[in-house]
Amino acid sequence: MAIKARSIISQALEKRQANTPEPSAGGDNANLSTRMSALGSALGSDTKVQTQRLIDPARCRIWEGNARIYDQLTLAQCQDLIDNLIAEGGQKIPAIVRPVRGDANVDYEVICGARRHWSISWLRAHNYPEMKFLVAVQDMDDETAFRLQDLENRERQDISDYERARSYALALESYYDGQQHAMAKRLNVSESWLSRYLTMARLPEEVLAAFGDRRLVNITAAAEIAPLLKTEKSRAAVLAAAAELAAEQARLAAEGKPFLPVATVRTRLKKSAAAPKAAKAGPETVTLPNGRPILRFTRPGRGGAFQIQVLPGHGASKDQVIAYITQTAAQLLR
Repeated sequence: MAIKARSIISQALEKRQANTPEPSAGGDNANLSTRMSALGSALGSDTKVQTQRLIDPARCRIWEGNARIYDQLTLAQCQDLIDNLIAEGGQKIPAIVRPVRGDANVDYEVICGARRHWSISWLRAHNYPEMKFLVAVQDMDDETAFRLQDLENRERQDISDYERARSYALALESYYDGQQHAMAKRLNVSESWLSRYLTMARLPEEVLAAFGDRRLVNITAAAEIAPLLKTEKSRAAVLAAAAELAAEQARLAAEGKPFLPVATVRTRLKKSAAAPKAAKAGPETVTLPNGRPILRFTRPGRGGAFQIQVLPGHGASKDQVIAYITQTAAQLLR
């Protein structure tokens, strides 16, 4: 389905670019206008583009509906982008922001471009104070902002399945009154595709913690684990195993070691829910009052068959042996 979403933007871009004259000296603005118009077509509305601006990233905040977990971004995750920004002397693709009114501390809210914002902020604090944050300002409501950043993110590989899932779950309640069908139609995706992400977003915190970094949880893992939580017995076993894994992951993190692989976590959670096989009943013994064993027997199995064996060295009379066999057989036949 991500391929389908990508084609929506690509087709709109191709159509726009086919009808757009060759760029002039103001090519960057023209390219932005083309892209925003294409996104507007994909959103089913005309998106008005304002002039690009170079601003201080400190005057921006990240929109709370943004899919990316901003405060967990790291230098390692942004290093490729930072290297490109240095090599190119700044951004080539602007972030999309909307104006913030009534807050003296910020001027804009970042709808698309949280990773670019983090990278520019990092560069300004590390020997590149002249770096500015390139933005395109656009007024839009929350639901439009959600759909815009969703289309942008579905073209990117550097955002996790969990972050997408978290964003969809929030949007479902915030903009679509919990109506999954309406949301899927609005996003132009199938309900089954959307359901897989919403299932992931509903995984218990204990299960997410078992992966160390919840951004490592993928759609496949979520699809395997979710059914194991449906019965009370299986759910209890999975949550207990998840707690053990979470403690192990915390220890690894404290020691500066990598988290357990996702495949390992999945396997251990799945094994925890597997019902243990009932142990095959072994033979039982009948003893005399003096403690000597006289009989060994097995309880009825499939078909009702059982076996009684007279043991040697018991010292009982023939009549006593027959009496014990009769008594034992009667108990087994009940």
